[in-house]
Amino acid sequence: MKIANFIGRQLSRLRVGQIYYSIIMSTISTLGIVNLAFPEIRMTILIILFPCVFLVTFIAGYLIDIFNVGTMDTLKTVEIAHRYLNTVDFKTNEFHIMTMETMFEWFKSLQENKPIDLDVLKKKYNEFLKKWSPPKRK
Repeated sequence: MKIANFIGRQLSRLRVGQIYYSIIMSTISTLGIVNLAFPEIRMTILIILFPCVFLVTFIAGYLIDIFNVGTMDTLKTVEIAHRYLNTVDFKTNEFHIMTMETMFEWFKSLQENKPIDLDVLKKKYNEFLKKWSPPKRK
């Protein structure tokens, strides 16, 4: 039971890390969209605001994590003791990888000052859908 408790605690910390990563990626994409939608707002102002917004979000997430960590440890311990990886876990992680690849393509296009190649992104998305869609019934 001690091993399940340890693994459960590590998984709850991993989940918190994923939440912070999601917050960072959402903030970066929001700044990009705001910059595209309102070109009169300079990017330097947005870059200066990013740490402030992220710090407030980080503090709020930390406080929520402190109050919720005991509950999450217990739930993860029970879950790890009675559960194996399933296809939803693989699908979710693969979707996160695809999202990260999309962000890298967007950053690369911004760096090279070229429009983003939507055909490549559509191809990756269609491959993801093809892999994870249920087979069609005849």
